[in-house]
Amino acid sequence: MTRVIAITQFVFLAMGAFTLNVIVKASVYPDRTEGAPSAFSVYLAQHGIWLLLVPLLWVVYAMISASLEKSVFSTRVANAVGIFLAAVMLGAYSWAIFRP
Repeated sequence: MTRVIAITQFVFLAMGAFTLNVIVKASVYPDRTEGAPSAFSVYLAQHGIWLLLVPLLWVVYAMISASLEKSVFSTRVANAVGIFLAAVMLGAYSWAIFRP
């Protein structure tokens, strides 16, 4: 389950970053004011590469959780956190891409 969640997080990030970069770069023209990307979209397009650390850090957390199995470090909590992070990534990129 850990691999599936980590791959899902990575795919959401990779596809979101690719799509957002294409949209931001296609909509930036010096004389164009309408349809300009939001500040959040531009920020996410420029600095979204750092979000690739999230799946990596989550995998480390999930591996530690699998070996300890105590309260916050349980497999169920790690899976829930991973699914939550994937949903947040999908939501952030969807909001940045589809925001009118």
